[in-house]
Amino acid sequence: MAKKWIQKANIKKGALKEYLEREAPSLLDKDGTIKYSEAKKWYEKHKDRLSATTKRRFNLYFNLRKLKK
Repeated sequence: MAKKWIQKANIKKGALKEYLEREAPSLLDKDGTIKYSEAKKWYEKHKDRLSATTKRRFNLYFNLRKLKK
């Protein structure tokens, strides 16, 4: 399996946040951080219409958030 999948991921810092600022600004706090639980619900509701790149960005965000804890 891919042990170093995070290193191989095409990470563009701030890309998911920029997307959410355009599409769903209610998912961001006043200081600009993403509300995790609301973002998870929004993603599950809208994942059918998202592009593959955006899905990967969301999944990367969720996985990194888990690793942070």
